[in-house]
Amino acid sequence: MILGDTDVSDETQSQIQIEHVFKASAQRVFDAWINPAIIRQWMFGTRIREETVLNIRTDAQVGGSFSFSVERNEQIIDYVGEYFIVDPPQRLVFTWAVEENSTESDHVIVDFKSDKSACRLTLVHNLNSHRLGHPADIFQDWAKMFAVLEKVLAGR
Repeated sequence: MILGDTDVSDETQSQIQIEHVFKASAQRVFDAWINPAIIRQWMFGTRIREETVLNIRTDAQVGGSFSFSVERNEQIIDYVGEYFIVDPPQRLVFTWAVEENSTESDHVIVDFKSDKSACRLTLVHNLNSHRLGHPADIFQDWAKMFAVLEKVLAGR
């Protein structure tokens, strides 16, 4: 199911799909997903929500992992995952979890397609059963991050 401007009413939704066209090359958009200096500008921090970025670490290779640590509401949250496919600049596939629940990870697929002078990104976020009650929130988080990434890629 593609969620977009439509109302998300199915609280048992197990998959979120979102598309966004960036006015940048597929390589630049792909790099924004694996470069810690760029990730901290669009995925986390005050441009997204009230939080402080503590550490962003990536080892973007098959079998490599990532850790994105933030402090939010006086709590440290560490988002972790493992890369299964790293195919620049076309595809990333990885798990996504909060460290304390890392055995209950989501599965994320990101495809990057060149579209003239732009990149069409398609993200499919498969939710683990522990997160099925929050598809609209997760969709909105990705949409907000993509809006910020658009600005980062434009140099704003």
